[in-house]
Amino acid sequence: MANNAFGIDLGTNNIKVYSRGDDSIMVEKNMIAIENKKVLFAYGNSAFEMYEKAPGNIHISYPLTNGVIADIKNMETLVRYFVTDLQKGNCRPADFYIAVPTDVTDVEKRAFYDLIKYANVKAKKIMVVEKAVKMAEMMNVPIVGVVENMSYLLCPDCGKEIPLFGQGRTQAAAEAHGLKLLARMPIDPALAQLADQGRMEDLQGQWLSPVVEEILR
Repeated sequence: MANNAFGIDLGTNNIKVYSRGDDSIMVEKNMIAIENKKVLFAYGNSAFEMYEKAPGNIHISYPLTNGVIADIKNMETLVRYFVTDLQKGNCRPADFYIAVPTDVTDVEKRAFYDLIKYANVKAKKIMVVEKAVKMAEMMNVPIVGVVENMSYLLCPDCGKEIPLFGQGRTQAAAEAHGLKLLARMPIDPALAQLADQGRMEDLQGQWLSPVVEEILR
């Protein structure tokens, strides 16, 4: 695989970009601020900091909604700027691997492919990967294990775990790839707030202890 390659995971709240060249991961808010409907004012974390505080002529939005690209032009702009930032302002030809949810339609998958194709990032090869695990395998990135996010709601009165979205299939998916399910994260507003503030190190709880133990082995 070429050294100049990128793995992109688009989330409604955050976008993660892995750079093979320097083995780094950039995590930024998937947000964009547009001034007077046409001028890029801010993007990523900078746009998030302006949220609900921007003047009326600046519109701040999430280009991705529920895993589906809702605003293709602004999403292309975000990808282009993030990739250029990772390349220190000099966008060079590269291979791109973009992860997509497993339950999207073929038309929606094509939208992810076209996103990279028309983002002016000098893509030599574009691979649409349905699972993040598969993308990591293709990019030769070691996987410690799997963490199930938003796994359950913990009742504050009785302590019972309530699977709001039904019983997850993460255990079976992990086993299919020969991986361990290391942790199950609950639905907790406090966790979301810490993530938004970039303060996950202040997390109070033992949910991720098995992950730490696995990393330290």
